[in-house]
Amino acid sequence: MQSVTPVESDSAHEDDALVRSGFRSVLRVGVPLWVLAGLAVVCLGIGFVVGGVVRSPEDVAAASRPPAAGLITARVEARQISAVVSGRADVEFSDPVVVDPPIPLGVDAAIVTGRVPQVGVEVSAGMVLLEVSGRPVIVLPGKFSAYRSLGAGSVGPDVAQLRKALSGLGYAAGNGGQTYDAALAAAVKQLYKDAGYPAPGSQNLDSQGAVSQAQDGLSDAKDAQSQASKQVTKAKSAVSAAEKSVTAAKKLTGEDAAQTLAAARADLEQAKEALADAQQSLKLAKREVSRAQTALDGVRKAAWTPLPMGEVIFVSDLPRRVDAVNVKVGQDLSASPATNVYGRDEPSGALVLAGAELTVKANVSAAEGQLLQVGGQVALTAHDGSQVTGVITSICDQTTENVPNESFTSCQVGIAVESLTPETRDGLVGNVLATFQVGRSAPDGLVVPVAAVSADSSRQARVEVVVGELVRGQPAAAQPTQIVLVETGLSAQGYVEIVSATPPLHAGDLVVVGQGVAPAGTPTVEATP
Repeated sequence: MQSVTPVESDSAHEDDALVRSGFRSVLRVGVPLWVLAGLAVVCLGIGFVVGGVVRSPEDVAAASRPPAAGLITARVEARQISAVVSGRADVEFSDPVVVDPPIPLGVDAAIVTGRVPQVGVEVSAGMVLLEVSGRPVIVLPGKFSAYRSLGAGSVGPDVAQLRKALSGLGYAAGNGGQTYDAALAAAVKQLYKDAGYPAPGSQNLDSQGAVSQAQDGLSDAKDAQSQASKQVTKAKSAVSAAEKSVTAAKKLTGEDAAQTLAAARADLEQAKEALADAQQSLKLAKREVSRAQTALDGVRKAAWTPLPMGEVIFVSDLPRRVDAVNVKVGQDLSASPATNVYGRDEPSGALVLAGAELTVKANVSAAEGQLLQVGGQVALTAHDGSQVTGVITSICDQTTENVPNESFTSCQVGIAVESLTPETRDGLVGNVLATFQVGRSAPDGLVVPVAAVSADSSRQARVEVVVGELVRGQPAAAQPTQIVLVETGLSAQGYVEIVSATPPLHAGDLVVVGQGVAPAGTPTVEATP
């Protein structure tokens, strides 16, 4: 067999010839060998870079595949969770009383002349609250406001209220019931004296003159009565003496006996007539004394210290506090516009008094109101961020339809707040956040995130628990887990209370809340709140 010798193509010979020719050209120009070696190293590096950047389609497809999904877990915790309902609450001092004094009697304008209190001042019985046109406005305890001036001749429940108020302050106001009498007038006079003001009517000179004149008339009548009484006594003595003379004359004998008896009898008749005249004079004198006494009583009654309307205000549940002051010294109350202190429709007057206790009314939806219970706790967040604890006293006693849809019906919740310092009490007034406790889990019970709980086909709640150590970077399917059947309780704040579990759960156990791809290097995330 003949051997076959490969035959090179012309193009191959040409390429080889060009290469050899190129090297010979380089050598001919005198390029050193070490330069050629360096060029070779550079070319080799460029080759490596280009090889790393340029990838095949198979490499690109493999790199674009998502990493395997891992488990997202959370710890089982031992702590208490609470379910709450939130709303807004209006906090005000109880039972506001508007004080708007009228123009005092005898003056032309209601000008504030002094005694203007400061907001927050405690108001007690007998205190001068304000001075208007030089006259005081005195506070007394009472269930209803003054509706008229009181004085001699006044009869009614307002008189009894005044008497009770003054008696409670220690004044000797008498026991005349609903009739304004001298004892009550004297107590009113003493009230003004203690307040540092002249009693009403004390500067009425005509009244004082009438009393003085009536007293003089009574004195004269009594003197006349005394004289008449003395004349009666003298006339009785004369009659007695005449009667004795007649008796003695009857015992005489002789021719002059009859004449002496007749004279004695005449003297007796005359003495009796004189006695009758004296008795009549005494009767008239007594009548004049009675008339003078009546006149004196009348002018004295007219001079009793009255109680002008507007100089005393009756307020229930004293002491109170000054909640708003809308006046200043020199202000004309009759010309001042009303100020709306509480932002309500009704205007306020010169001053507003409020009870020392706070009234708190919160508003929640009707559906939320059904979750609340009387006696439940509520946290009120004051304006400075501090919290005050209150107790629910009433629920949905008053509802207001905001819109026709019943789902928007609001429910008013009454709240009681106690044991507040004056600073805390004042700082709480206004519109504040109210947070109601509607449920609470066991103090050391176990809780898991809501996302960790699922249900099987029979609606049995369950959680998936990681068995052993959680392996980082391991796909979910490769991580050992166990299904634990649970009984759930309260759900709040993103957590569910675990009442019981089979098999048991323990604080610190990892429960699965989902699957997902974690960032590079940490494909499995443990979510710990």
